[in-house]
Amino acid sequence: MIEIANDFAEMSKYVTEQPVEGDENASEDIEVVQAVKTKCSEETKAAMRELTRVRSRAIRLECTLKAQRAEGLMNGLDCYKYLTAKEDRKDEEGSSRRDRVRGGHTWTEEERIIAFHCLLRYGRDFDAVAEVLGTKTSDKVKSFYTDMKADIDKLLEKEAEKEQEIVSTFDVEKELSPEVQKTVEVVDIIDD
Repeated sequence: MIEIANDFAEMSKYVTEQPVEGDENASEDIEVVQAVKTKCSEETKAAMRELTRVRSRAIRLECTLKAQRAEGLMNGLDCYKYLTAKEDRKDEEGSSRRDRVRGGHTWTEEERIIAFHCLLRYGRDFDAVAEVLGTKTSDKVKSFYTDMKADIDKLLEKEAEKEQEIVSTFDVEKELSPEVQKTVEVVDIIDD
């Protein structure tokens, strides 16, 4: 308890600024008047600066993670294009499995890509996927998912593994530490 009281007393002390000796700008006729500063206000300012640094670093990290996730989704989208091409070949060969499930309803290539992308993002939330598509009901999205379940599940598992790997390798202490080691290069300029 005494330690807390001593800390409080230390925080309430005024910070005095000593004029610099030999300052040619100093004048006896002019005095600069400032609000009185305490150690508490100085520490508050330091904490605010640190908070700003941590927030900006967190935003940069968030952007980096979003970029990595988007890259992973685009790689998954390439795999999906292959899967839809395979499905189209099955349809051309006379397979009517898709027609049985959907009752003859067709999907455009754009709708397939959007549905696949949404399934990667929202998982098996068919209502959310249908809402994003706008042209399909959740039952039609579920039919689409059922039709390509094995292939989509493999890609969803790969995405979950990639995300888990990113999360497990992310070092919070290192990334959010206030003392970031910066590499400094010293360059000697030689005048001839």
